[in-house]
Amino acid sequence: MKKKSVFVIFLTVLSLLSSCSRKSFEEAESSLTAPIQTNNQNEDIEQLNESALVPLIENAGEQDSDWEKLYTPENPTTDVQEMVRILNVLHDRYMSQIDKAGWYRSSDAIDTDGVTYWIHLTDSNGWKIDGTMNLTQFWRYAPGFTPPNCVLCPDGNYGTTRITMEMDDYFYEDDMPFPEGFESDPIDNPHANPFMPEKTWPNLNWFFYGDYLDSFRLKKIIWEIQNPYYIYRKTSKEVEFNFEAWFDKFDNIPVFVLKTTEETHAGFSRMESGELIKTANYYAYIDLKNGVILATLTDYTFVSGNTHQETTRFNPEPLSYFETLPEKEQSIYDEACRRLVEFESQKQGSDGE
Repeated sequence: MKKKSVFVIFLTVLSLLSSCSRKSFEEAESSLTAPIQTNNQNEDIEQLNESALVPLIENAGEQDSDWEKLYTPENPTTDVQEMVRILNVLHDRYMSQIDKAGWYRSSDAIDTDGVTYWIHLTDSNGWKIDGTMNLTQFWRYAPGFTPPNCVLCPDGNYGTTRITMEMDDYFYEDDMPFPEGFESDPIDNPHANPFMPEKTWPNLNWFFYGDYLDSFRLKKIIWEIQNPYYIYRKTSKEVEFNFEAWFDKFDNIPVFVLKTTEETHAGFSRMESGELIKTANYYAYIDLKNGVILATLTDYTFVSGNTHQETTRFNPEPLSYFETLPEKEQSIYDEACRRLVEFESQKQGSDGE
């Protein structure tokens, strides 16, 4: 069940490009409820700071570690700065995995189907990159067809691709237009700035054309917590997101749970079924150990009194390191860079006519 009006929440990434879209793993059945309950703990809690949180994350697997005593479902924090501090530490924990030069593969999917992102890091100290590529497996419609997109080559050339209608080949084209209302949005359309930024990991959102690795999703969550009002896409409705957060466990994994409640001030949002949404709660379950988003849950209550839940689980270990590209991916990357040189050459020839 989906909403007719497209809006941005902290874990929903818009599928704008055929090969630059985020794939997720949906459980057919899930015991996930909103919220997951843990032991009742109502003690007064001191204000959390980053130096206090770091050892809690490091000891997150210990049964009696103090993280369970900070905030609970019964005693959540609603302090924006508190949540930002926690999320920044979790972001740093995620980035600490990226500690040496080489290729990194990021995949949300439980297996390697769907979309995988490849990034070549040349300098872990400065986060410098000189290669990117994402690969899409069209296993349902075109098994074996794995087109590349968002290709950054070592010579500095960068290009985005589209696939043919027959789904048997791809071709480069100029920057693809975003739907009306998104052109100037720096969050979901980093190409609102047409100039290539510095080639570093923190700028990967530009190179992947708005797709988010976990490190960017955490920064996106932070931005939305700090900017709870913005204009509702396409309908110009003003929306407020209210936040609260606590520590808990998900599948026995210590997590930071962030709950977002959506309030639409200019009228109700409508589902494809025709149901009018009265309230919508969104939950993100973030691994304390490495900042990976393990799952999201959406909980709708409609004007009619009906309710609906949607649960999505993600790969708990999405980041893998490779000293060099595997043979298959290297062949795809080499061919993509070769085609990109030809495309740029043809463009220059056309511009000169």
